[in-house]
Amino acid sequence: MPKYFALRIFKQWLAENRIRFTYPPWISQIKRRGFEIRFNGVSPHISGWIGRTGGNIVVAVQYHRECIDIIADLDVYEAMTADGQYFCSLCVEPIRYKSREELWIQHSFEPLLEWVNSEFTASAWLYIFNQTGLSYANIKGKDTLPKAMTTNGFLHACPVVLTRSKKF
Repeated sequence: MPKYFALRIFKQWLAENRIRFTYPPWISQIKRRGFEIRFNGVSPHISGWIGRTGGNIVVAVQYHRECIDIIADLDVYEAMTADGQYFCSLCVEPIRYKSREELWIQHSFEPLLEWVNSEFTASAWLYIFNQTGLSYANIKGKDTLPKAMTTNGFLHACPVVLTRSKKF
């Protein structure tokens, strides 16, 4: 099993912060280029990917084994200042961090936690569309289901959350 920085720091951070997630992630697959995460109690159409290099951190929707859309993009492209501080080179106004670990945690893992807790709710539904080769997905309330089903290219809808959170 490959060991690398992103995997090591995510495992450590997750062990300390799992309780803060309404629907906690777990590592489902480890590959050379990164690792896949899934979320307890959440639709199997939704998964995450954390890349080994380049800080590629996304949450994506799959349908029939095809990636339909990326619904959260929390990339971190690490760079270091001359005085040893870390920052994301993609940011227009980058925040400087004292360590590489702090950069990854504050710039990507904490925002992932916030995104999961705000998007994975009991009332959230996943909508999947394909309009002439352009596929996309979004998360909205169940009340938008009738309109979504009449939208050109509608493929699938399902609840985001499949089981109740243990926090309830």
